[in-house]
Amino acid sequence: MRQARLPLQRFEEPAGARTYYQLSFTWRGKGRTGFVRTEHLAEVRQKLANYKRFRELTDDCVDLVVDGAARTGEKPVGRWKSILRTYRRK
Repeated sequence: MRQARLPLQRFEEPAGARTYYQLSFTWRGKGRTGFVRTEHLAEVRQKLANYKRFRELTDDCVDLVVDGAARTGEKPVGRWKSILRTYRRK
């Protein structure tokens, strides 16, 4: 489960143009790409949709934590402090 793009690519060759889907993502700071077979396209799209929903739910949870901490006057400490600082920049 990861964030990725799935654009349709066009490849010109002497016999004619061909199209294919190319999955591209970043993992540990390095770009990766891969060909997606037509029979796997629905599964890959579903996995990308699942990841998008996961990120939305995660963002909602962080929002709740930040709002709850703000209401109680609690100040984040340690690792949470740096995580929330990064989150607030977005």
